[in-house]
Amino acid sequence: MKDKFHCVVLAAAALLSPMLSTAPRAEVTELRMATQFGIGAMPMIVMERQKLLEKHLASAGLPAVKVTWRQFPGGNPMNEGLLSGSLDIVSGGTTVFLTLWAKAKGTSSAVKGVGAVSALPLYLLTRNPNVQKIEDLGDQDRIAVTTLKVSVHAILLQMAAEKVWGPGNNGRLDRLVVQIPHGDAAAAMMSGASEINNHFTAPPFQDIELKKPGIRRILSAQDIFGAPATYMIAYTTEKFRKDNPKIYQAFVDALKEVHELINKDPAAIAKIYLEQSKDPITVDEAVAIIKDPGSTFNMTPLNVTKFATFMAKQGITKVTPTSWQEMFFPEVHDQPGS
Repeated sequence: MKDKFHCVVLAAAALLSPMLSTAPRAEVTELRMATQFGIGAMPMIVMERQKLLEKHLASAGLPAVKVTWRQFPGGNPMNEGLLSGSLDIVSGGTTVFLTLWAKAKGTSSAVKGVGAVSALPLYLLTRNPNVQKIEDLGDQDRIAVTTLKVSVHAILLQMAAEKVWGPGNNGRLDRLVVQIPHGDAAAAMMSGASEINNHFTAPPFQDIELKKPGIRRILSAQDIFGAPATYMIAYTTEKFRKDNPKIYQAFVDALKEVHELINKDPAAIAKIYLEQSKDPITVDEAVAIIKDPGSTFNMTPLNVTKFATFMAKQGITKVTPTSWQEMFFPEVHDQPGS
C-alpha cells in the first residue's frame, strides 16, 4: 500500500511539474530607477517628487513595490548599472543610450528605449573673446562635455566639426575636449580662473552661464540638426520588460502622465522641479526653457536615427539601425518619430 501511494505521489508530481515551470514569475519587489541632473531630466525628477510611479504601480495592483531613485552626472554609470543588474530603468543622453543599444543588441543584456524623455536647445558657449565660431577654437581652448566621445554634446561637436571641415574630420576638436559634469563646468566658466573656457551645455546650466558678462553662444544643436533632437531617453533591458510587464507598463503610464502635466501647466511643474533640484533660476526662467521652440516633452523620439547613423559611420558603434522603431519598444512605434 505504501509503495502504491508513493507511485501516486510521483505521478501527480510529474503531471504538475510542467504547470509549475510555466507559472508566471513574480515581478520584482523593488524598482531601481536612475536619471541625471538638469531640466532634461525634469520628467523623471517630477515623477519621483510626485510619486507618479507609485501611483501607477498601485493602479496595476502592485502597491507594495518599492521605488528607489539615484542621480548621476553622466550616462556611463547608468549603462553599467543596467548591464550589471543593479538598475532597472534609467534615463540618459540619447547617444549614451545608443552606445549601449548597439553594444548589447542580440545578447541576453539587450536594451531598447521606452520613449523620449525630453528634447532641449543645447548651446556651445565660450568666454574666449577671440572665438566667434568653432573654426576659431585653438590649442589654448578647452571644451567641457559630460562624457568623452559618446555624450550627446561630444557627438554634436563631432557632427559640427565634420560639417565645417568635411568627412573624416569629426575628431578635429577632440584634443580640446575634457570631461566634467555640467554643474562643475558652469562654475568653471563663470569663475574665469579655470582652463575651461568653452562648455557644450544644456538648460538650466547654459541659462545660468549666459547671465555672466563675456559668456556667449557660438553654436547650438539646432544649428547642426536644423530641428529639435531628443536629448534624453528612458531605456531598460528587454529581459526586464519581459519579466515585469505590469511594472514596465506602470512606468510608461507615469512617463505619459508627467509629460501631459508639463505641457498642461508648465509653471506648476517648473515650481515642483525647482523645489527638488534647487537650480538657481526662477520659475519664469524655467517656464521659458520649457516653452522654447527647441524643447519638447513627450515620448516621441526625434532625430535619434541621425545620431545612430553618424555614430556607426564613425565607428563609435557597430550597428546601423534600419529604422528608429528598431531601437524602441512597441509602445511608441505609432509615434511620428525619426
